[in-house]
Amino acid sequence: MVEVLATQDYKASAEKVWQKIRSFTGLADWMPGLKCEASDNGKTRKLTLPTGGVIVETLEKFDEANRTYGYTIVTGPLPVKDYHSQIRVIPRTEGCTVEWTGKFEAVGPEAVAKGIVEGIYKGGLTAIGVAVGG
Repeated sequence: MVEVLATQDYKASAEKVWQKIRSFTGLADWMPGLKCEASDNGKTRKLTLPTGGVIVETLEKFDEANRTYGYTIVTGPLPVKDYHSQIRVIPRTEGCTVEWTGKFEAVGPEAVAKGIVEGIYKGGLTAIGVAVGG
C-alpha cells in the first residue's frame, strides 16, 4: 500500500477554505483545467482532465463538523487501484492547514504512481491558495 500526504498552510480561515472546497462535485470551481459532472445524488463525480482522460470518483464519507470528506476512484487512467483519499481542513490560531491524503496500490512502478498522486495533491493545494487568496 502506497501512502501520500500533502499539506499546505493558508492565511485564510478554516471556514473560508472549507466553504470553497467542501462541495465534492464542485472540484472544478477551484482546481483549474478540470471539468466536473455530478451524479443526481451528488455522491459521484466524473472528472474530465485537460488530456481528455476521465476519472470517476465516489464520495465515501462527509463530515461537515470536522471539515473533511473521503472518496475513492472507481475508474480512471491513473496507475492506481484500491485508491482511497481524504481532504481535511484543520483550523489554526491564525488561518488553517489543508491535509490531503491518499492510500492505494500502484499499478506499475510505485514511484511513478506516487509521483503522479503527489503532483495532483500539490497542484490542488496551490489552487486552493489562489481560490481563497492565500
